Formats: sequence, structure tokens, C-alpha cells
Amino acid sequence: MTKASENKFPGILLNEAANDGSDFTNPDADYRRLFLGEDGQLHVKDSAGAVTGIGDVTTDAAWAAKGDLIVGTANNTAAILTAGTNDYVLTAASGEATGLKWAAAGAGTSMATDTLWDAAGDLAVGTGANTGGRLAIGTTGKILKVVAGTPAWYTSEWDTIIVKASDDTVTNSATLVSDSELLWTAAAGDMWRFEATIIYHTDGTGDYKCDFGASAGTFQAAFRYMGSDTTANAILVSTGIKDNDVTSTTDIAAGGGTTTVDRVILIEGIIKEVSEAATISFRSAQNTQTAGQDAVTLTGSMLKLKKLL
Repeated sequence: MTKASENKFPGILLNEAANDGSDFTNPDADYRRLFLGEDGQLHVKDSAGAVTGIGDVTTDAAWAAKGDLIVGTANNTAAILTAGTNDYVLTAASGEATGLKWAAAGAGTSMATDTLWDAAGDLAVGTGANTGGRLAIGTTGKILKVVAGTPAWYTSEWDTIIVKASDDTVTNSATLVSDSELLWTAAAGDMWRFEATIIYHTDGTGDYKCDFGASAGTFQAAFRYMGSDTTANAILVSTGIKDNDVTSTTDIAAGGGTTTVDRVILIEGIIKEVSEAATISFRSAQNTQTAGQDAVTLTGSMLKLKKLL
């Protein structure tokens, strides 16, 4: 028989037993039975039959409550850090016994207070993959355009663009009525270029007519138009029309139809306010007065203006 010191593989040979200790009787009081479970871990069974794992972190007596963390406090030394308040984050804190603490999450960097911004109206613009920069606000009247893939501010062709936000309706009347939105103020001697895109519909036989009128004084105008004729679905294209020293331009008689069919007329020209300051407005009515029917200038109609003089 060889000596233990001559054994090339010294150790203790243990036979596995059921993890719950059922293969053994309970030891006497004040004694513990040590055995190797089928899970490969050592277990201890006491006189009451209770079995405790040895070296099993999930059943370690260090745990006291849900959320506990074991944190190293020094070489070969550790301590429990209990769970923090909901939504708190784990933060390094050298002054704490564990070197860690639970703290409210920081607000981080706010886009609203980013140092990128220099002035009101600044825009954040991408300049490449994962990179960006600041585009300063343009001067009054300029518009944002993209040229060769880069946004920039450019001078607009128009000083003012008005888009109707609601319908204007004239019922049972051929008297032209000023629009509530498509209008502008002109001083004496002003000259304006305009372009009106009018979307409208009627109830049928009353058709639709329109012009531009001044609230005071007289003006000069030269304009042309294209759009629906009084003949159903035909296109009307005008030659140039000139008005001198008038309070309103020559009426344009546009085609009618039904409330289910919207039509469009485009009017472009120049108006010079001659005698005094006034409000110049687009006006509309039925071309032929027809009881119980409407002429409607629709939402989305547009007036563009450019002051020339």
C-alpha cells in the first residue's frame, strides 16, 4: 500500500447525494451533516432537517432584501449596498463606505440650452454623417432653399404671400365683396406686382366673377388672367387688360359649375396706387345674381405681392 504522500492525485473522494439531504437521517442536536449534493455543491443538514448550501451565492446569508448588491470595500473585503430609490442610478462616490451610492439621474445636456445657439431663429443643420452645425436666421423676407444639397437663405421673389385660411361666400348677389384675407395696404404712388391663384366653386347658374378694388382714391392697373370660362370646363386665356384712374379693375367673368367641382383662375399684373393711401383687396360675387346660390372663394387661395416702387 502506497503512502498518501506518494499518491499522485491526493484528495478526498465524495459520493453525491440528493440535494435536499433525503439520503441521510438528521444529525443529533448541535451537529451538522456535510455532504456533496448532485449539483456539485457542498451542503449542510442540521438536526431539524434544514439543508443549506455552502458556496452557493444565491442562498448566501449576506442577502437581506431584494435589490441588495455586494460591493468590494477593500482587498478581500465586501459589504452590502441596499437597493436605491426607484429610477435612481448607481454613481461612483469615493466618500461612501462602498465607493458607490444611489443618486437621481442627471438632467444631461438640454437641446434648449445648447451652446450651438447664438440668436433667435438659429437652425441646427446636418453637415454630414453624425455631424451638424448652426444656420443663422436669414434677413427679413428671405426664404430657406436647398441648393446642391445645402440649405441656405435666399431672397424671395415675393415680399408677401397670403394664403386663405377660410372660405368667403357671397350669396344671391352680383355685387362684388372684398375678401376678408386677400388684401394689402398701398401708399399713394406705390406700385405693386401681384399674382393671385383663386380656388372657387359656385352652385351653378350664378357663375363667378372677381376683380381688385381700392378702399379709397383711384389707381392704374395692367393684368392678364387664365382659368375657367363661363362655358363648362373650357379654359379662358385673356389678352392684356389696362385700367386707368379706376377704383376697381375690369371684372373677370369665370366659369361656374357645382359645389362638388372646384375651379381655379390665375391673375397676374401690376397695380399703381395714384391718388391716396388705400387698402386694395380681391373681390368676388356671382356673375349673375341667382337666388339661393353661392359664389365661394375657397380656403387655400393665394395672393403673392412684390412692392416695385
